[in-house]
This record gives sequence, structure tokens and C-alpha cells, in this order.
Amino acid sequence: MPTHHHSEGTSFPALTWPHLDDHRPVDQAPTNHSSTGQTRVEMTASRTPSSSQNHAWTKKHRWAIPALLQVLAMIGIGAILYSNAADWFATRHHGSEMSGYVESVERLPSAERIAEAQRAREYNAHLPHGMLRDPYLNPMDSDEEDAAYAAYQQILRVSDNAMMGELTYPRLGIGLPMYHGTSDDILARGVGHLYGSSLPVGGISTHSVLTSHSGLVHASLFSKLPKATVGDTFRIEVLGEEHYYRVESIETVLPEDTESLQIVAGEEHVTLVTCTPIGVNTHRLLVHGVRIASPHDDGLGLRSFTAHENGAGFPWWLVWFVGGSLAVGWLLFMPSSKWIHRTPREENS
Repeated sequence: MPTHHHSEGTSFPALTWPHLDDHRPVDQAPTNHSSTGQTRVEMTASRTPSSSQNHAWTKKHRWAIPALLQVLAMIGIGAILYSNAADWFATRHHGSEMSGYVESVERLPSAERIAEAQRAREYNAHLPHGMLRDPYLNPMDSDEEDAAYAAYQQILRVSDNAMMGELTYPRLGIGLPMYHGTSDDILARGVGHLYGSSLPVGGISTHSVLTSHSGLVHASLFSKLPKATVGDTFRIEVLGEEHYYRVESIETVLPEDTESLQIVAGEEHVTLVTCTPIGVNTHRLLVHGVRIASPHDDGLGLRSFTAHENGAGFPWWLVWFVGGSLAVGWLLFMPSSKWIHRTPREENS
């Protein structure tokens, strides 16, 4: 057989084996790993906000919680001061009512004023004597408002606001309009005259009973009456006539005990009535007053209370509300504003 010999000048290509970790098909082009990593980074970056956007979002919503706390604090302060504010507005309303009554009386001709006062005294002279009933336990309903009650309501009614007069108790700061009857509406607005008792125009052998609520949230009314003391002086003004009374006794009785409200022959009395204890209302506080001569200048400070003289006074409740709200706002927002102006280096430290 012929023998084949390779020439020394002939060379063959070197064989190369694929890498063991490269599982791609042989005919697939190699993948550029650096470009793949860059793509993944770009995709991740597109899904997360930048640091500047995150800072802007935080800055925008940083005020939400302090603002909410500010609103809640103002609501709380308003709830605490509501009673004072409501009583201030009620006092202004009472002053306006009394001013309107005084103006109506002043416009009334003198002859008509005297005739109306005489009409009230005749009513008292013919008033049947009997036990009075508690106005809170036994209020008069519409069925009992007969012709006699309708006629009673027209006596001493000389103004459009249906007032019959005004009551002032200087030491307790009470200055309220008086109305006919003791309905809930009347007792919430001012002082009610107990139907069946003498009209408050003075005169021998008379006993007027005046009553009002105490402990109401929207108005103080008779809430200070438990602070009355023997020797105090209060005044009733009807048709321009002023009648002064000195507190001679104070008692707490059961609602059905009305014996001390009876007329005493030859004497002139006015009794102020309210429920007690405040909020419980199981008893009645009776402040009995007896007629005295008109004081002149004895330091009691008794004078005609008009809307200007017995006004609501300065609205201190508004000062407390504004001051409290500003104080809370300073505590909530001042630290935050300082923190916002810190440099990024201070924030990261």
C-alpha cells in the first residue's frame, strides 16, 4: 500500500471547546452582558421616583397632619367656650328686647300708661285666692288657655315683643325681660310670670311670682340665683314705674310646696323661683322679696338697666378663642417651618 506522508509545511486549525456555562445554541450570537445590565437599571429607575420628586411630595404633604390637628384644636377650644359665647349673645338679645320695651313705653301717652297700670291693679284686686301650681311639673297646655288667660295676656302688653316689664338684680348681674306665662319658650327667653299670682305692678296685699330656667347652656338666666343672700335688693320696672324689693328669706322646697307663695294681707311681696340643684331639678329655690322704698344713692348701684348699661360686656371668650388657636398654631407649625429650611446636608446627618 502506498504510504501517505504529511508535509512539514501543512498546518491545521486549532480546535476550541465551548464554555461549560454557556448554554446558548451554538449558532446563537453571544449576548452583550453589559448592555443587559444597563437596561435592567433603566427599567428599575423608571419604576421609582427620583429623590427630588420624593422630596417635593414629602414637602407638600408635611402640613397635612399639623393642619388637621389645628382644626381639631380649634373645635375643642370652641366647645369649651361655647357656653360663654352663647350667653354673651343671649345677653345682647335681652338688652335689645329691654331697650325696645323702654322705647315703646316712652312712646305711650301718659294717660294710656296710667290706665294700663290701673287695669293691672284691678286684675290683682279680683284675683281669686288659691294654691298655685308648680310651673315646671304642671305647665299650662293649650286646652287650658281659655278666655280668662287670653285676657290676662293682654294686660301690660304695650310693646311688639310681648314684654310686660323687666327684672334687674344688680349684685348677681341679672337683667332680664319679663313675659306673661311660664311656657318652655318663655322660660328659655327670659323671666315668666306665674299665671294665678299677682301682676308685678305693686300694691298692698299682692304677691307676684317670677320664674326662669337655670343651668342652660345657651343662656345663664337664673343660674346665679342660688348665690342670692338675705338683704340683697332687686328691682322690677313696669310701664316706667320702678319697684324695689329686699330679699327677706330664701328657702328650698319640694315642687308641690307652694304655700309660701300665697298672698299675705297688707303686705307686698315678689318671689323669684328656679329649679335646684342645677341639672337635678328635684327642688325649687324660692327667693322672697318684700317691697321697700326706692333707694337714692346708697351704693347699691340700682339704676335703669338698658342695653348700653347692662350690656353683654367685652367678648373675652373671643379673645380666648383667637389666642388659644394662635398658640396651638405656633406650637404645630413653627417647628415644622424651621425643619423645612434646613440644608440637605443637615437633613442627611
